[in-house]
Amino acid sequence: MFGETSRMKAKKHWIGWVGAALAATALGASSEEPSAPTKTKLPEPLTGVSTNFGDLALTGYFEVSQAEFGRTKKLDEESLLWTVKVVKPLTCRHAISLLHGLSDAHFYRELKKSRLELRSAELHYPNWIDHGMVNRQILHQDQEFQVWILLSAGEITNLRLRQADTLEFTPLRR
Repeated sequence: MFGETSRMKAKKHWIGWVGAALAATALGASSEEPSAPTKTKLPEPLTGVSTNFGDLALTGYFEVSQAEFGRTKKLDEESLLWTVKVVKPLTCRHAISLLHGLSDAHFYRELKKSRLELRSAELHYPNWIDHGMVNRQILHQDQEFQVWILLSAGEITNLRLRQADTLEFTPLRR
């Protein structure tokens, strides 16, 4: 009855663009097989503890190149440190989103029918990533940074005495 308005044209264009983006995403997702979560062991002195921190590599954006006990550069505190290498460029905002998916850390002792939580901690990352999020900065391929959970020598000894065998990372619940 009436001619097509510019608003109607814009809506059609937007719907077409969203549909194309969703189709491209679905096609890209179907061509790659998702990898199964893998358990890796922590370095000395907690070599008996397995962790799912390697799941960060399943995103396709990061590679976990090293795990060690040491002191953080930022706070000079005893910590369990991981060196993370960027595999594909991504924004700092996207990096934070992926890191938040593993930001709640819990040490457990697995029992026959249950598990006992021994300690919890939060995964920390450098504050320049937060600043980069605000400034829309990009993490470039082969760029490395450290993430860590604070863990003193006394806490390590306590975890060993209480026979911790699992360190599980989950999204932070607030």
